[in-house]
Amino acid sequence: MAHNSETRRRLRTAYVSGLSLEEAATQAKVALSTATRWRSQAKDQGDDWERHRAASLVSGSGKNDLVQDILRQFLIAHQTAMTDLAKAEIPPDERVKLLAQLSDAFNKTMSSLAKTSPMIDRMGIASRTLEIFSGLTKQRFPQHSAAILEIMDTVGPELERLMNHGEND
Repeated sequence: MAHNSETRRRLRTAYVSGLSLEEAATQAKVALSTATRWRSQAKDQGDDWERHRAASLVSGSGKNDLVQDILRQFLIAHQTAMTDLAKAEIPPDERVKLLAQLSDAFNKTMSSLAKTSPMIDRMGIASRTLEIFSGLTKQRFPQHSAAILEIMDTVGPELERLMNHGEND
């Protein structure tokens, strides 16, 4: 199916403005493969949609939106990993090790985001607390790892709620 230049422009604008390529393609009513090809062709011709997208997202309020989006995506991924870990049939000491790795990833992500958004700084404290907690659990209470996983399974959604709505909700 042939598309006019207006369709390509709408796709580019939606993508550069922050939609995923799949969302932008759906909005512009083109196949994802077409959208991917157009983005690649544009880059070959000197119009790097990714660079324009990044510039758009980090300018003005876009920066906060970008940080929030990264945080939201990370928390969802973290929550999924925690849920999968809770369901996995692995020894408790391995669970605690994996929990410590998730905590480390959480800490590093939050630290990076805190550098770009003062609001995230509070999350750094929470992240450090989780890191200390998981380390102490691993060292002193490995038999409690299943319970700790169950408790920590609620941390991601609660942190997301606090970030999105504030502490007083």
